[in-house]
Amino acid sequence: EGPSLVVMPASLLVNWERELLQFAPTLQVLRHAGSNRTGVISGLKGHDVVLCSYETVLSDLSFLEEITWNIIALDEAQQIKNPDSQRSRVVKSLKCRVPVAITGTPVENYLTDMWSLYEFVLPELLGDRESFEEEYENNVEAAESLGQLVKNFTVRRKVLEVAQDLPPRIDALVPFDPPFNTRHEYDSLVESTPNKFMISTSLRVLCAHSEKHIEKRQFNESPKVQRLLSISAEVFQQNQKILVFASFTNTLDRLRSAMFHLQHDFPKMHVEVIDGRLPSLLRQEVIDAFNDSNEPGCLLLNPSAAGVGLNITGANHVVHFNPEWNPAKTEQATARAYRKKQTLPVFVSHFYYQSTVEQDVVERADEKRRLAAAVYSGVSAD
Repeated sequence: EGPSLVVMPASLLVNWERELLQFAPTLQVLRHAGSNRTGVISGLKGHDVVLCSYETVLSDLSFLEEITWNIIALDEAQQIKNPDSQRSRVVKSLKCRVPVAITGTPVENYLTDMWSLYEFVLPELLGDRESFEEEYENNVEAAESLGQLVKNFTVRRKVLEVAQDLPPRIDALVPFDPPFNTRHEYDSLVESTPNKFMISTSLRVLCAHSEKHIEKRQFNESPKVQRLLSISAEVFQQNQKILVFASFTNTLDRLRSAMFHLQHDFPKMHVEVIDGRLPSLLRQEVIDAFNDSNEPGCLLLNPSAAGVGLNITGANHVVHFNPEWNPAKTEQATARAYRKKQTLPVFVSHFYYQSTVEQDVVERADEKRRLAAAVYSGVSAD
């Protein structure tokens, strides 16, 4: 039948290789990545499964497209949710016998996300994009109808169905009043640019205390950081671990520095940062050390770089330092800790500043969750 291809974010290559070795040890698996990867079809001979990243598919399309694959499985398939992206077009140009899309978030923002996945899996089911968008507007009724249409070709597995012994999960929205200086800067920025959409990112940076001019003391005394240090101290006191997700590099670096205020009371604690600056193939080493350690610890993570696929069940506390427009990104990040092999209750805190863009983000995310839930409702309907 020929080899099968599994495409995924680069950070998941090592994990996929491990899982295949554990659950399908007879398969010949090739990790097609890095400078040592083959540049010819013959280099793939003798392998049952080829693992590669979305980026590698783009760079090696010239010979990958010459192969008729047995199965092509896309992990974190929301990576092709934008049908206009080069990544989406290139992946859909590959030939295979059985296409499979694997994702926990088939609808992240719009119902067109689902159309794009099905353009890869079964393009004739949902028809052309223009007709689809005319028929399925982004509302609950249309989402439920779409779910019913795709349900015969969709296998949905809830976390509790595949990990029935999963412990409880407790989520809490944690609102704060912004500190005086932040509120003053925020209001000044809004007044100088009436179109809040144009400065949305700047406002989010401000609320995440990631602007370049902020002083160390000012950052450490902010209510979000003070609450995080308080939660972390309680977590470390129980000899447990915590994941903290933040969207901006400056925030992560400053949080790392702030966490060391706890070192006097917890001298054996360890703190690491995982974001786009850490090569994807090294991230697993950091996570393994974190999971295996018997000491309290904190991983500070960017949700885009470390929010999918990784198993970080060594932690059972999660803090989202700032909200994300895309609620699926938040859910995926939380799932790094709340997944199979987790044995402790998982506590999730969502920080945001009231009466700011962060509150807008929280409310908009709720609307997107309802849209996605309506699709799932249709898929699950009898």
